[in-house]
Amino acid sequence: MDMKCTRKVKSNWYDDFPHPNDPELAYTYPHHKHVSPNIKENRIPAPNLTFSTPNIPFIIHELEVLILESD
Repeated sequence: MDMKCTRKVKSNWYDDFPHPNDPELAYTYPHHKHVSPNIKENRIPAPNLTFSTPNIPFIIHELEVLILESD
């Protein structure tokens, strides 16, 4: 099956790789989100992700919001 994306999609991803020298990420250490532009280097805090509670509900909610915004 050949699937092609016909819309320009912005990609983001969450990461738990520590960046202890970045003070902006300190309060959600080690979790953060990579965002456009320069997605590899542009990181923001991810306060809704933890190692102590399930993250799937938050991820599903974020996807639902992105889908609604793209319509």
